[in-house]
Amino acid sequence: MFGNLCRTESLRGAFSAEDEELAIALAATAGAAIENARLFAETRRRQAWMAASADLPALIVAVGPEDRLGALADRTSDVAGADPVTVVLPRETADPLTEGLPDRVVAVARGRYADRVEGTRFTGSSLSAAIFESGQVTLLDAKTETVETDELLWIGGSGGSVMGISLRAEDRRLGVLFIARAPSRSVYRPSDVEVAADLAGQVSGAMELASARAELRVDAAAGSARAPTRRCRASRSCDRADPQGDLRPEQ
Repeated sequence: MFGNLCRTESLRGAFSAEDEELAIALAATAGAAIENARLFAETRRRQAWMAASADLPALIVAVGPEDRLGALADRTSDVAGADPVTVVLPRETADPLTEGLPDRVVAVARGRYADRVEGTRFTGSSLSAAIFESGQVTLLDAKTETVETDELLWIGGSGGSVMGISLRAEDRRLGVLFIARAPSRSVYRPSDVEVAADLAGQVSGAMELASARAELRVDAAAGSARAPTRRCRASRSCDRADPQGDLRPEQ
C-alpha cells in the first residue's frame, strides 16, 4: 500500500457510483505505476551492485595495500547512495603494553563528516565490536530503534539507516564496513543488505588474495637476494670477489 486517494466536495453534489468506480480504477492504475517504478529502481540498484562486485575485486588486487580500503569505500559510497561510508579495523597488535588503549579505529571514511570521523579510535561495547565478533550483517534504523553506540557520531550525532557488514575471508576477520544514510533520506531495505554483503564477501576474498601475492613476492625477492649473482665454472670453485663484484676462481 502506497497511500490513499481522496476526493471531496464534488461540484455536482453527491458522488455517484460511477464516480466511485473511476476513483478505484485511477487508484489501481497509480498504484501499479508506482510499483513498476519501484521495481525498476530496485533492478537498477542491483545491477550497480553486481557491476561493483565484478570489477572492484580486480581493482583491490591491482592497487597497493594503502589504497585498498579507500577503493572499497569510494565504490560502495557510489553504488549505495550513502552519506557516510566507514571501514572499522581492529587494533593490529595484541601487545600487553597497549592494554587499555582503543582497540578499534575508523581506518577509512568517505562522504558526510569523513574528515571528522576518519582516524577515530574507541573501545568498549559498540555495534562494530558485535558485528566483528559475530560476523553477522546488521540493518537498523536509528530513528526508530534505540541504539547506544559510539558509531552514531559517524552520521553527525543523529542516526539514520545503517548497514553494518563484516569483512571476512574464510575464518579470518578483517573489519567492519558501515554504510549509512542521514535521517532525512530513505532507509535501506533487506535487499540492499543482501547485495552489499555479497560485495563485501568478494572484496574480502580479493584482499586476502592480494596479501598472499604480496607475501609471495617478498619471499621471492628474499630468495633472489640470497642466490649467487654468478655461477662458477663446473671445473673450478669460487672463494672471493674482486672489487667490481666478479667472483674470481680459486688459484
